[in-house]
Amino acid sequence: MQRITTRRTECNFYRAVPFRFEQRRSVLFAFQEPEVLLCALRFQTNKGTRQVVKVHLVHGKLFELEFGGDMRQHFNEAVESVISFKQHVVTPG
Repeated sequence: MQRITTRRTECNFYRAVPFRFEQRRSVLFAFQEPEVLLCALRFQTNKGTRQVVKVHLVHGKLFELEFGGDMRQHFNEAVESVISFKQHVVTPG
């Protein structure tokens, strides 16, 4: 599973095993819709930077963590506090 975002960044969520990519995974969530926006989380780092991340599922499997901006500037930072959390309304399977 792969997606190129509007900022031209690439998201891949599959396991790498010796000499190949493994796409078989157990279903972690009860949602079987083609794609679900599970939640959005706004947080602040230990350097005071605020950021948002959205969690997407595809057929019940974690597919994408969509960040609101370029995360390269946060490589040496840690999440200090959660500012808001919104779980989107979806119905299981």
